[in-house]
Amino acid sequence: MKTKCRVKHCRGNTKKLNHLYICKICKAAFFHGTYKYGHNGLKDFNNDEVLREELLKSNIRPTKNWQYYVYTIQASWLPGDKKKTLYVGMTGKHPHSRLLDHMTNRKKLAARIFKRKKNRRQVITMLDFEGPMSKKEAIAREKSLAYEHKDNYLVKGGH
Repeated sequence: MKTKCRVKHCRGNTKKLNHLYICKICKAAFFHGTYKYGHNGLKDFNNDEVLREELLKSNIRPTKNWQYYVYTIQASWLPGDKKKTLYVGMTGKHPHSRLLDHMTNRKKLAARIFKRKKNRRQVITMLDFEGPMSKKEAIAREKSLAYEHKDNYLVKGGH
C-alpha cells in the first residue's frame, strides 16, 4: 500500500526514504509513525550517534556552518481553532533534521511549541522550506513568510 501525502488539498503519492516520506507533487515531508522505534524499542534521539545514523538512512546530510533555512510546519494544534495552524521557523540544520527534532522533542527544543494533549496524537507535516541562505537573509525571510501566511493560517513562530 502506498502512503499518501498528509496535506488535505494534495493527497499525492510519496517517495519513501527510510522513515521520511516526501510528496512527489507538493514536496511536503513527514516521518512515518514508527520512526521512533528500532529493534529494541524506543530510539534515543538525544544520543547524537543515533540521530546521525537515522538522518543518514533518510538521505539527510549535515549542513555547512553558514547555511540557514526557513521552514513551515503544519500541525494539528487546538481542536477549536477555525484556521489551520502553521509554525514558521529558522534553522542552521537541514529542515528535515529540524522536523525530526520537533517530532521527537529532542533535548526539549520544541517542547513549548508542540505540546501534545493527553491521549491525542499530533500530526506534524513540513510543508515547505527555503534555503540555504545567510543568517541575515533567513531572519528577514522568516518574518516575511509569517506575515504572508497570517491571513489564511494561525501562525506561530516567525519572530
